[in-house]
Amino acid sequence: MFVSAAVHGDELNGIEIISRLIAENLKLQCGTLIYVPMVNVYGVLNQSRYMPDRRDLNRCFPGSKKGSLAGRLAHTFLESIVSHCDYGIDLHTGAIHRSNLPQIRANLEDEETKTSRRGVCSASVA
Repeated sequence: MFVSAAVHGDELNGIEIISRLIAENLKLQCGTLIYVPMVNVYGVLNQSRYMPDRRDLNRCFPGSKKGSLAGRLAHTFLESIVSHCDYGIDLHTGAIHRSNLPQIRANLEDEETKTSRRGVCSASVA
């Protein structure tokens, strides 16, 4: 399973959440937990929602090996992290001048996701 944050470089709350998860030093009963506190390092360093090529990384998935900088990063993240995981949590928060209500998004086309709604308040097709 992976937990990632800062796909948008100006959504900083997830970085702190992952930092606190790391500090908890969780003991897993099985499997592996991969933390990715800053997917869009460029955006965080530049205090920008976007990649240096002005693309929204969140809109560039699945990306490609030979695409734009954002497309290559999206491809690398999918190949290096996501493809090795059965589950993932990608944390997003409201950015500057934006308000977000809490929400959970899931692919309800996936039968396992559709039937395992334990503790889920709401779900929508991503």
